Amino acid sequence: MNLTIAGKNLLLSGAFNPATIVAALFTSADYDNDEVTGGTYVRQAVTYEAPAEGVLPTDAENLAVFGVPAGTAITHGALYIGATQIAAGPVTNESYTGAGEYRLVDADITLSDVA
Repeated sequence: MNLTIAGKNLLLSGAFNPATIVAALFTSADYDNDEVTGGTYVRQAVTYEAPAEGVLPTDAENLAVFGVPAGTAITHGALYIGATQIAAGPVTNESYTGAGEYRLVDADITLSDVA
């Protein structure tokens, strides 16, 4: 996921701390209204490895695992520091007829130059 403008501002201000990042799941790209709710769902902490080549990679040994209520279709995810959304985008789609678990396998953060 690329950083949002708010995420870049946190980075530039020195307030960007990967240890405080949490992930959220969504049922659409409407990040204001369609966060998953119900069941055992709560936002989850994301663990990162050391940055390399402009990427802060997700620690594959410690993936975020979410409880997902029945009847939910996951399509998007977002990363937050506090209430500030720092990154967002599509994730691996998964639909649940019964309650289940979703593993966020890719929450890498990429710093990109604008051409």
